[in-house]
Amino acid sequence: MKKLSLRGLYLMLLAFVLPMVANADNVAKIGSTEYETLAAAVSAAQAGETVEITVAGTYTVPNISTNITIQGDVDGVVFNCVGAERTSIASIPNGATFKNVTLNMGNVNYHGFQHAGTINMEGCTLNGKFFSYADMNFTNCQFVQDNSDYHMWVYGKGTVTYTDCTFTNNVIGKFLHLYSESSENVGNVVVKNCKFINNGTE
Repeated sequence: MKKLSLRGLYLMLLAFVLPMVANADNVAKIGSTEYETLAAAVSAAQAGETVEITVAGTYTVPNISTNITIQGDVDGVVFNCVGAERTSIASIPNGATFKNVTLNMGNVNYHGFQHAGTINMEGCTLNGKFFSYADMNFTNCQFVQDNSDYHMWVYGKGTVTYTDCTFTNNVIGKFLHLYSESSENVGNVVVKNCKFINNGTE
């Protein structure tokens, strides 16, 4: 058998790898401009623009410096937000809107968007336990909990509004917890036309 030279091996590797790079899927877009990564799209987005995620998969929520919308254009856009206790998911100082995405939260305490502007979520699914630290609005969202813990803690100041949402606890558990450390640090909860299902019972 003829021995392959290093140059021949290099050319073979190039022939194999280059088509894979050239055909790599862009995962997000702003208008007609496509980006290879979500982080690149978010970095390029101007205030008020929408970053559309076009490929299903598991992503990390990037830091978001301007008030933009992140929208899942396909089903199966998942943010793996499982983190340690008292950690922030991402820095979003000026707020943002999320549409048609799933957030896997885990069940540690004090985990959420800390020091954030107003966060809006529309048509999203939240699995596990979520802590709010500021104004948040949930519209047509699904909250799913698989143990006896709360779906969400409203922690500190801010108004959290739930409209047309469904809270499903798959065991006998709890739903919302309004938590305050002092009388000057009280939040508000507004619930409109929501459904609560506890261990199969609405």
